[in-house]
Amino acid sequence: MSSVQNTFVKDLANNKIVVTHYCDADLETVWEMWTQPELLELWWAPKPWKAETINMNFKVGGHWLYEMVGPNGEIAYSIIRYASIIPRRMLEAIHALSNAEGGVDTVMPQTDWRIAFTETGDGVDVTVSIVGSDANMQKLVEMRFEQGFMMALENLDEELSITKAKR
Repeated sequence: MSSVQNTFVKDLANNKIVVTHYCDADLETVWEMWTQPELLELWWAPKPWKAETINMNFKVGGHWLYEMVGPNGEIAYSIIRYASIIPRRMLEAIHALSNAEGGVDTVMPQTDWRIAFTETGDGVDVTVSIVGSDANMQKLVEMRFEQGFMMALENLDEELSITKAKR
């Protein structure tokens, strides 16, 4: 069984959010879900929104530029710039809202993400640590990031379940 429980901890005094999430799947599958655009698109957006990749270059110094498309045609762009990658163990990135070309929106939150993957014997614990300035972290709270990200992780679980059933 997982060594962690699914949690979302806001430590706003230290400008940090830590999310732990257990995935009932093998490490390779979980890693692929976080690093391949066609798989990220399946789960990244909280329903009824959808994530659609504009372009992705998964390497240190590369990025994932995507749009979130709402049920009424709303579009919000974001970019994730990869700073460090240790395959199947960890990735670090800067996440920001952007325009369609990847230009960072300096008014909205920009945060540093560290995503660690740990095999548990029967699955994978994913720990997402998010750090930003005081104003950026407060803005994330106001934007209901917790609810949206937890919904996306539920989507991830659904996709992992579908993948497991196909094997």
